[in-house]
Amino acid sequence: YEKKYGQARLSRCGDHDRKSGPSRVSAQLKANYFHYALGLALTKFLPKKAALILGRAITSLYTLFPSEDLKSVTANLSVVLKDRVDQRALRCHVKRTFLSFSDYLVNLFYTRRLTRDFIKGHIQLRGLEHLDEALKKKKGVIAASAHLGSYEIGALAVAKMGYPIHAV
Repeated sequence: YEKKYGQARLSRCGDHDRKSGPSRVSAQLKANYFHYALGLALTKFLPKKAALILGRAITSLYTLFPSEDLKSVTANLSVVLKDRVDQRALRCHVKRTFLSFSDYLVNLFYTRRLTRDFIKGHIQLRGLEHLDEALKKKKGVIAASAHLGSYEIGALAVAKMGYPIHAV
């Protein structure tokens, strides 16, 4: 392969080069995985409110230091917001984006605690009668959801209530 194409062969995942070792992307993925695994582990014993506070504190510190993530979100929001906000407001929007993602991750990590009893006591599922009526026709149902907030939790809750779910 190297003789034919003049370069080192990439590993199965495409992120490791035999000549230069693990790529920067690979190191970043490993760091991200470590942080996610740590967050998941903490949610096994921390109350949710404490996990949210801790996640927001860590995220607030994270946004104080330059990173590729920060640069990328800033660039994306600059395009979206164009000239409607000054640099201070842009930094505020960037920080809120990171804080929102932190809240999302905490909520996602706590989904393993979703039980039917928890759902009945804490989550309001509206319109299930419409879903039941559509399912009675035995033709299947296509449901759409906005990509806002912790949208996965709605599908998880409906699935835990016994409805068949296939997400795309």
